[in-house]
Amino acid sequence: MQEITKQEMDFLIDKGILKCVRGKYRGLITGSGQKSGRAKSRWVEEPIYLRMLQMQENRKGRIKV
Repeated sequence: MQEITKQEMDFLIDKGILKCVRGKYRGLITGSGQKSGRAKSRWVEEPIYLRMLQMQENRKGRIKV
């Protein structure tokens, strides 16, 4: 399990890697030690994390300067 940020979670959802099935995202675990949900940690499975890194690297390579 690898920890990710909210922006990375949104990226995975936008690209269709994380899909909502019956109200839950398969492969995503969220948790918080606080009642209000601030500083929520998000965890994804290893294959999903590696795929996200690969997609981000491909995305960086496409940026034209």
